[in-house]
Amino acid sequence: MKKTLTLFAQLFAVCVLLISFNSCDGGSDTDIIVDDYDQHNYPPFYVSDDHRSATLNGTIDSNSFSQFNQMLFEHPDIEIIYFDEAIGSLDDDVTFQIGRRIRDLNLDTHILSGGIITTGAVDIFLAGYNRTRGFNTSIGVQAWIDSSGNEATDFPENSNIHNFYINYYLDIGLGIQFANDFYFFSINAADPYSLYFLNENDIQYFQIFTQ
Repeated sequence: MKKTLTLFAQLFAVCVLLISFNSCDGGSDTDIIVDDYDQHNYPPFYVSDDHRSATLNGTIDSNSFSQFNQMLFEHPDIEIIYFDEAIGSLDDDVTFQIGRRIRDLNLDTHILSGGIITTGAVDIFLAGYNRTRGFNTSIGVQAWIDSSGNEATDFPENSNIHNFYINYYLDIGLGIQFANDFYFFSINAADPYSLYFLNENDIQYFQIFTQ
């Protein structure tokens, strides 16, 4: 199943990043160095010089899981995935494959200071064993839309079509209450042509970060 991330939503997210709309304060990025993206490229993943971390910067597409696996094969010491400007996903199947692999390997996830994650990137971030953040981070969610133009909220809550997403949250260990509550919160918070950015109350309620 594939989700269409609209151009409007991507541009909106970038604008939000620039004006720090509904930004989320948190921890710090002490001693974090993000390398020149010309080195160790597995777009949209980029490996640090010490080969112990990678940064997600860009949009997940149909090639991203193979890139992710190749990166891990060549750099098996990676322990944490950083998120910089992770503007969503064009392919939910690939997104969930990456997230499940992150959980299987118990990798940590961290949003860099000034970082923004939206839609599918949020789902990948949530797979982290430990989930942390820097300062002035933004987390955006929206309803999905399929290639036929059907939106998430076009289907009743008891429709089996929602299980594709709910089961993902269960697979990455977030529990049945989170899986249902966060999924239906996300698809009702904003339509596919806009974004809702979590405020601090939302973040605390859903326990987005582990520390």
